[in-house]
Parts: sequence; structure tokens; C-alpha cells
Amino acid sequence: MAALLVFAACQSDMDEPPAPLSEIPDPFAGEVAYPGQEGILTEGLLYGAPITYSLIDNKAVFQGDILLSREQLTAPAPEEGQRVKGTGRSLQAVRWPENTVYYAIDPALPATYRVLEAIAHWEATTPITFVKRTTQNNYIYFGEGDGCYSYVGMIGGGQFISVGRGCSTGSTIHEIGHALGLWHEQSRADRDQFVTIHYENIQPQYYHAFMTYTEQGYDGFDHGGFDFNSIMMYHPYSFSINGQPTITRTDGSLYSYQRNRLSAGDLAIINHMYPAPVEEPVEEPPVEEPVMTIAALLQHFQAFVAEGSLQGSGPGKSAGNRLNAFTNKLKGVEEQLKAGNTTTAIARLSDAQKHIHSSGRLKPSHFITGPKASAFNAMIDALKESLRAE
Repeated sequence: MAALLVFAACQSDMDEPPAPLSEIPDPFAGEVAYPGQEGILTEGLLYGAPITYSLIDNKAVFQGDILLSREQLTAPAPEEGQRVKGTGRSLQAVRWPENTVYYAIDPALPATYRVLEAIAHWEATTPITFVKRTTQNNYIYFGEGDGCYSYVGMIGGGQFISVGRGCSTGSTIHEIGHALGLWHEQSRADRDQFVTIHYENIQPQYYHAFMTYTEQGYDGFDHGGFDFNSIMMYHPYSFSINGQPTITRTDGSLYSYQRNRLSAGDLAIINHMYPAPVEEPVEEPPVEEPVMTIAALLQHFQAFVAEGSLQGSGPGKSAGNRLNAFTNKLKGVEEQLKAGNTTTAIARLSDAQKHIHSSGRLKPSHFITGPKASAFNAMIDALKESLRAE
């Protein structure tokens, strides 16, 4: 398995209504695993790339609220060409197949409603579907741990998302984002063009949480522009040691921070990672035109004459005689076909058409006229075409 390194962003934060500016430090400024516990800073490898993480309760905690599995810390670096560059995702193996996430909730979890609200938000805004787990091997288990935390991407087997006390619905949306494969927004390689990291205000044990993925030495790529409104973005006061901001815009001002919803940028990257299935159009079977036969042609002729839409072109008996004469021409075609003389039959049909007045001035040679003359002429053409194709 290779590292899934995705940074959610798409549009400028000016493209949607910003959340209120974070003017006052939040005592719980963002999601964190094991709040209040410093842990042991540990050097390790994430898919073969050197990283720093905190070892707390025998768990590898990365960037504050991300747990790293033993497999991630011991897996070799992916081979060249295994990652799908420029699409906002890495190996297919770390994505949830068919856009479906199976899950279970600890019955003892006090904040079950927050999980359900977060799932409802993901389902209402993205192509992701959440299904209660029955016997599936890979699934998310929501329970009450110490703080808010998650693994990143589908790691295989049951993977825990902690919805501890103090974890809001928005924080749960954030943690589900990790489980789907999103990392933090401020870890983008280009973030220094947009934000300033104030290391002098950061608790030392969390310095590593503010490094870009290139500084950490692991692979990744950015999607779209930097998104201050991303639900994956840190609070301006995250892990502050002195009550001063740890992240500001490059001009020193604060930015909006929200945990209300997935931003336009979040939705864009998720749609890249988990595109909605394209429904193949159902092809209707081609409607086969009925093959014209001489018997059918004769039936149409008799029906048109009976309804008055075909008439003989002369007055009185002359008109009747001409109808009879034309009928005999068609029967002559029928006799030629029964004898197997297709070429002669086609020639006689062409001769019969000369006696149909379908347009222009009525001539003495025209035996047949009427409103259906053109339609009947086209039927003779269809019969001729059918005979030529045999």
C-alpha cells in the first residue's frame, strides 16, 4: 500500500460565504488525539519517507489527529508509477471501493447523533454512500476515544474514528474526511504563498504538525488553489503555546475557520477521488422497419382506394378502368416474383410508378392520383430497395 496524500482545495475562499473570523483563541482549537498528553516525539518512516510523530498510549499520532497504522510505518516506498498523479488521489487500494464506506457505531457512544449527522452531510453533498456493516472486512468503527482522531484512507480491516467528548459534528465530518483520504490543508506544498506559520507560538511537540508534506519528505500533490474555508484547515490558534495565532494569512491577518460543512474545495477533491459512477445509457433496440412485400403493397393499394385517397385519373368508367389496369400491373409484378424473376419485377414496378400522379401537372399517362399518391409511390420505392437487397 502506498501513501495517500491528498490536500483538499479547489476554489478561492472568496467563492463561498466565509465563516466568522477566529478573533479569540479557541480552547479546543481543532481536532486532537489524546488532548493534554504530549507523548514521545519519535522519528519513523511513512511509506519509506522520514517523518516525526508523537507516540501516545502506544499509538503513532501524526499532525495532531491522525493515527498511523503499523502497516503504514513499515511499508516500503511505492514504486515509481504506482501513484496516479494530478488526479487528487494515490493508490486505488487506499480508496473505498465503489464509493461505499461500511461502518459500525459503538452502542455505548454518547454522541451517536453526531456521527449520524456527519454521515448525512457526506451523503447529501458527495458521491459517497455509508452502509451499516454486517460482515464486511473493511469498515470504520466509530467510538469514544480520547479526543478526535482517525486514520487516513482505507487501511484495511476495522479502523477506528474517535468521537470523544468535545468532538462536534463538524469535527466528525473532518475525521471522516481523513478516513476517505484527505490530509490537512495547511500541509500543502504551496501553503507559504498564502499563510505564515508562527513557530514561535506553537507548542514544540506539535512543530511537525505544521510542516508541509515536502518538508516531511513524503509524497503528495495539491489540488486546485489554497482553500481557507476547507473543513480540513487548521484553526488559526491550533496548538498555541501562548494564546497567539499559530497560522495567519501572509499579511498577518486572521482567516475564517469553520467546521460547519464541506467547502467547495473539499467537494471538488472528493469528486476527483470518488467520481460519481457514470450510468451507461440504455440503448433501445433498433426499431426495424417492416420489410415491404408485394402482398403488403397490394393491401395498401386496395385500402387507399377504398378510403378514397387513391383514385383513377379519368372521369366515370375511365377512372375505374384505370384502377383495374394499375391493379393488374401490380399483380403482374407478383407473378414475376413468384417465378423468381426479380429483375423483371423491379422493372415493372418502375413502369407502374410512371402512371402515378404524385406531383406536378396531371398527364394522360397518369392512371392513379389522390392525396396518398406520394406515400404509395414511396412504398413502391421501398419494395424495389428490398428486392435489390435480396
